[in-house]
Amino acid sequence: MEFRLRNCNVKDVSITYDIKKNALKRYIEDTWGWDENFQLKYHKEKFKVDNTKLIIVGNQEVGLLTVIDQRDMIFIENVLIIKKYQSKGIGKTLIIQIIDKAIKTKRDILLEVLKVNKRAMDFYERFGFKVIDETNTKYKLKLCVQ
Repeated sequence: MEFRLRNCNVKDVSITYDIKKNALKRYIEDTWGWDENFQLKYHKEKFKVDNTKLIIVGNQEVGLLTVIDQRDMIFIENVLIIKKYQSKGIGKTLIIQIIDKAIKTKRDILLEVLKVNKRAMDFYERFGFKVIDETNTKYKLKLCVQ
């Protein structure tokens, strides 16, 4: 599926919250419970314009990508795609692009996945990500490219 990325701006806080809610609510609910007021406040406080891009298909915002480039690694904070557009190759294309960048720049990739999100775990394991640490609620995954 064809898509494009657009840099986020401060006006995108609402659409990014809607995407997060659509993509993650069931997993957050299963892990900690869902409190709408808390989630909205938390999102507004933590929303990072500089590192976030909207995923757009046609004229519709269908997801978001938050990647933090550090000198020695790439940290994928979020790859969130609304349910209607999941399993259409968007996430796969994004991860392949990030892996290519990591290989070219000789940096490993790190990310975290909620333990209840088996679908995401399966997705990342297909690319070779391995669990390197865990908390009560999350797995920390790493892909070594060096």
